[in-house]
Amino acid sequence: METTYSVTVDDISCAFFDEVEDLGDFGRHNKETIAELVQGFFHYWAYCHDYANSVISVRTGGIIRYENSLSLNISHTLYVPFRC
Repeated sequence: METTYSVTVDDISCAFFDEVEDLGDFGRHNKETIAELVQGFFHYWAYCHDYANSVISVRTGGIIRYENSLSLNISHTLYVPFRC
C-alpha cells in the first residue's frame, strides 16, 4: 500500500497511509479472538523478549539487538530516537 501523506521535518521523511476505509479487510484471515491476541502479546513481552540484549525501536518499528549487553541500561527497554 502506498503512503497517502508525506512530510519532511528536519531532514527526516515521515509518511503514512491514512485511508483507513481501505483497511477493512486487513487481518481477515486471522481467526484468533481478541483475548487470544492480547494473551499472545503479554506472553511474548513477559516470557520471550530478551530484555538484557535488545530494545524496542520506535524509529525502525522493530527490535534493536545489542552485541555487547554491557552497553544496554536494563531500565531502558524502549528506544526513542528523538533529541531534546
